[in-house]
Amino acid sequence: MADARMSRRRNLASQRGLSLVELLVGFAVALFVVIGSIALLVDQLRDSRRLLLEARVHQDLRAAADLITRDLRRAGYWQHAPAGGANPYEEVTTAGPETAAVVRYSFSRDALENDSVDAAEATGFRLGGDTLQTLNGGSWQAMTDPGTVRITHFRSARGSASSRSASSACRPARSARRAAPCCRCAAT
Repeated sequence: MADARMSRRRNLASQRGLSLVELLVGFAVALFVVIGSIALLVDQLRDSRRLLLEARVHQDLRAAADLITRDLRRAGYWQHAPAGGANPYEEVTTAGPETAAVVRYSFSRDALENDSVDAAEATGFRLGGDTLQTLNGGSWQAMTDPGTVRITHFRSARGSASSRSASSACRPARSARRAAPCCRCAAT
């Protein structure tokens, strides 16, 4: 019995931890788990960034299309229209090739109507470089950020009053023959 106890003590004394092979196998398994986790994290971050950029492009285009649509619906507004006479704000002009269209129009913004088109009342939209621009107060200002969206086409077509519904808003990468301008764009 004393011999059995002594041999057990020797066995316990000789076993003081893991062998080198066991440690290396454990480290290899842990390394594979960490590499797999990092790969999943990188994929998730890449997908999140792509989704954020897509959302930014869609939001910029939607905001520009909504602004253009709402402004074009106001084209020709004149507060003295019920009194009759020639409307000085009636003219809406579109010019330029399909890729560089310019739409100019005006509507009454005066607090005290003077029945003439002032510089602040003349407005419009155009493709300038790779951005949509709006005419405000006689100068063209960018509506879209060229760092986010590169606009390659801007086309405006006149339509009937029935085609000026909310469903006629511009949709990216589509060409619609509606009253609202249509833009084709490519993200950069």
